[in-house]
Amino acid sequence: MIVHLGMTGACLTGPGERPHLRWRLRLDDGSTLDFDDPRRFGRAWVRPAGQWHGIKALERMGAEPVAGPPAPGLLEALRRKAMIKPLLLSQQVVAGVGNIYADEALWLAQVHPRQRGLGSRKAARLAAAIVALLSGAVERGGTTLRNYRDSDGRAGGYQAALNVYGREGEPCPRCGAAIRKVRLGGRGTHFCPKCQRRYPAGPRGRQAAPSRDAPAPPDQRRTGRRRPRAW
Repeated sequence: MIVHLGMTGACLTGPGERPHLRWRLRLDDGSTLDFDDPRRFGRAWVRPAGQWHGIKALERMGAEPVAGPPAPGLLEALRRKAMIKPLLLSQQVVAGVGNIYADEALWLAQVHPRQRGLGSRKAARLAAAIVALLSGAVERGGTTLRNYRDSDGRAGGYQAALNVYGREGEPCPRCGAAIRKVRLGGRGTHFCPKCQRRYPAGPRGRQAAPSRDAPAPPDQRRTGRRRPRAW
């Protein structure tokens, strides 16, 4: 059985209230496995062992970053000219990076969520940040803001370690600038405008246009002239 939790689903064992119970399995040892899903986005498939072909969500899924070494091509995929945060959320480049973890990984790697065309160093830094971030989240039982629970009904603990997600207006833990929140691809996106700068994709040496998310330098505010931004 393959289960996709959706946004709010949980597979639960043992006693407890199930206000949004969708199905219950009675196991051979007499125990039960319940699927509780308030928003009804979760799905389940029953297949012979190892035969998951035909499930589109799995066929399109990218590399699993924590279970083993990064799959070949992951760094190349992160260097695509597509906008980086929507690319992460697509699940087609790397699996398991949702909205919260995308914001946190981009902050760790100092990559702007609207950045396109990462260089090799930035791509490697982002790949390492994703592995470190998800590994730490697993160790703390995940991130619980509203609905998430593990199979024993316990909330996760990683929300206490978040650096930018949900911290709009608070100081960046790295540089002290105020955390900003914008809508990107229909999702709330948190980042630091100072230490997550956005640069144009292309070879080094090309003049960089000022980011729309960064404040204008003092001479630009006074005279309207644009100062070239350093790489």
